[in-house]
Amino acid sequence: MRQRQIGETVNIINGGIECGNNMNPQLENRIGFYKYFSTLLNMPIPDNLGQYCASLK
Repeated sequence: MRQRQIGETVNIINGGIECGNNMNPQLENRIGFYKYFSTLLNMPIPDNLGQYCASLK
């Protein structure tokens, strides 16, 4: 089973603004919030957050 990541979610919610522009301030900000809340909830933080979204064309 394929594990979903934050980049796919960002693409669905706000893809035209945050995705496809490499790592940009909006995407980095969203990833920062993801890491913050994951830490508060003791959830694992996957590697390469946002890579899927940043690499979209």
